[in-house]
Amino acid sequence: MKLEKLFLPIKIGGCKVKNRIVMAPMGANFENIDGSVSEPLIDYFEARAKGGVGLIISPFTMVNKEQRIYTLAIYSDRFISGINRLCEIVQSFGTKFILQIAHPGGKSTREFTGKRPVAPSSIYSLIYPEVPRELTIEEIEELIEEFVQAARRAKKAGCDGVEVHGCHTYLIGQFISPHTNKREDEYGGNFERRMNFPSKIVRGIKRACGENFIVGFKTSAHEHLEGGVDDNLARKIARHMEKEGIHYIHVGATSSTIPGFLECNFPSVPSLYSPQGVLVPLAENVKKVVDIPVIATGGITDPEYAEQILKEDKADLVALGRALIADSEWAIKAERGIKIRPCIKCNTCHKRLFSAQRLKCTVNPAVGEEHRFE
Repeated sequence: MKLEKLFLPIKIGGCKVKNRIVMAPMGANFENIDGSVSEPLIDYFEARAKGGVGLIISPFTMVNKEQRIYTLAIYSDRFISGINRLCEIVQSFGTKFILQIAHPGGKSTREFTGKRPVAPSSIYSLIYPEVPRELTIEEIEELIEEFVQAARRAKKAGCDGVEVHGCHTYLIGQFISPHTNKREDEYGGNFERRMNFPSKIVRGIKRACGENFIVGFKTSAHEHLEGGVDDNLARKIARHMEKEGIHYIHVGATSSTIPGFLECNFPSVPSLYSPQGVLVPLAENVKKVVDIPVIATGGITDPEYAEQILKEDKADLVALGRALIADSEWAIKAERGIKIRPCIKCNTCHKRLFSAQRLKCTVNPAVGEEHRFE
């Protein structure tokens, strides 16, 4: 199959992306312990940019100092210079770089922070390590400003945009989902009020950063949770956020850490037993109701299948995660018809992350140590 659409450029907001291949946001545990950019992290992203992807979305990047998990951080101006260096190296290959800004909410852990997690509502849920403390209105408004300031820093660092992380049952997703939001004030009680938190974040970012700065939104289009997001609610969320002015929507599913995850029809980290593109139907569902670019993801490993997704108008871009861990030159090899080192979906990478270990790959020993293998 000729890969006609996969290597066509696409406009996102005011930015031209050279092809439809996106490096999905994935933790790697290569950053420094304080969340700052490290040399192994730069090597890792440089290899994928050099390998031809059109757009890289960073891993989960913390907007708040107190409620953290072990990942990148952007809650202070001191992180700007490191992000700037990473951006400029990625962009030197013609690849766009977007910083994913996020807060774990009730999924933060006392073990790491020394504090009780916070969330929209103080309820028991399978997604929480313990019952979180309910946020006050004042705290919610402070968090909105923290997201806005994180985006301001990302722009100052030279990023092409930010992706507001409303997926995988982290804080923004916790506000959106009826499963986790039981509030009865202006931030809960019905759909419009549940959407106030992400809406105010996006409006604030657009005021602070201007229209030429990309603002994307990642959303769970399916939650394997009682009362969670389903197809109908996913469409409502997408339409609502499009009206708020987001430039693209990245369609994922619920957390990969809940009990019953392996039995879910839409696992966010598909195993070798899942079909390729298991989350693509979720993107297709959303794409039917919006007029902005839609990113599909979910175990996409084969270039011809990626091309098929685009040709059948199920999505506008495809996000590759573990496939790019397995072979940093996936994009170049696909374009030139060269055999790609396959991701076998063993999930060794994923298991190591949740054991607080550095990312490793069964089929690619060079991950995070690219310069040693040159």
